[in-house]
Amino acid sequence: MVTEEYILSKGYTKYPPTQFDSDIVSCRFQKCFRNEKGKKYFIDVLKIDRHFIPSHQRDEYWKPYSFEYGLQVSVGEDEKSINLQFFSSWTLEQVEEFVEDFFTKMKINYYEINDVRQTLPDTDK
Repeated sequence: MVTEEYILSKGYTKYPPTQFDSDIVSCRFQKCFRNEKGKKYFIDVLKIDRHFIPSHQRDEYWKPYSFEYGLQVSVGEDEKSINLQFFSSWTLEQVEEFVEDFFTKMKINYYEINDVRQTLPDTDK
């Protein structure tokens, strides 16, 4: 079972819900994925409080919370946005693996590319 501690151990940072989250989001986590070229994308994890389900409607599969995963990326010069959402049937590892594969194969834009001038050695001396 996924826990907050497990998500934190995978390098995610915990944040409070935003003003745009629904009342059932108890907290969120985020991790930036990057390489030498820059920031590729961020994966968000939402912890969903499931106590809103009345006790008489809870079956043997009911859990007090679940996690949803998502991100927004863009494609092409005109920055067409794509939202991806993964529900609790996915594991964190499956989401990370899928997104990395998707990023590579679909030629997703970098979130932010490093400034080359900052990474080059000073040659003015």
